[in-house]
Amino acid sequence: MRLGGINISELARRGLRAKLRESLSDEEKIHLYQQYKQGEISEDVAEVLLGDGLAEIEREQDAFEDAMALDTDDIYQS
Repeated sequence: MRLGGINISELARRGLRAKLRESLSDEEKIHLYQQYKQGEISEDVAEVLLGDGLAEIEREQDAFEDAMALDTDDIYQS
């Protein structure tokens, strides 16, 4: 639907996506990401619900895995 050259339907979809993303807690975002990684929800659904958060979670996960792989045998506190 257009009103004066503005696509009202597209504005509504964007607004709904933004509100959905804002309303999710960090725990819910993590749970959705896990569902996405396990194939329980599609990438499209994850993208709608998490938006940029999807890439952020993946970056944080990669950084965590890199940190876990560090050799800490020679590090000690005196």
